[in-house]
Amino acid sequence: MILKLIWIYNSLLITTYATMAGVFTNESVKSAYESWKATALRNDNVIFMKPSMFLQSGLLCAMNTAEMDEEKRRWRTLAREGKVTIRFVNSKSRALNDGREWHFFVLQPTNPDECGPDPFGMFVLGEMVSGFIYAFKSKKHRDRIQEYVMKGLPQMECRD
Repeated sequence: MILKLIWIYNSLLITTYATMAGVFTNESVKSAYESWKATALRNDNVIFMKPSMFLQSGLLCAMNTAEMDEEKRRWRTLAREGKVTIRFVNSKSRALNDGREWHFFVLQPTNPDECGPDPFGMFVLGEMVSGFIYAFKSKKHRDRIQEYVMKGLPQMECRD
């Protein structure tokens, strides 16, 4: 209950997030999500924010299944090298006001200096966690990807 109240309090206060890369506002990120919905392709199964692309174009990124399958192999290699992790505790589902339900995980560099909170997660999904959030239309697809990436590997904590 206390955590829920803190989240509500914090989400009402945070309207702008500044990083070394640039400034992200609640309005600009939510607008990018609405633009994606208006132009989404039928096979866009995953959406995410690449901060440099967002700051240049104001758009979110999307991947279809084939693109995601290629990306998961790259993530698997990075996870084996100990550079990234997916902690299952950060894998969640969230229904938004528009009626869509997203199932997401957080790809986290094991070095905390490599990233901060994901603006898409903060402003659209209501999730403030360091890392890169990938939101899937299908929970089954999300689970399959994270299990592939982390198979046989410990769920590493991010180092301080």
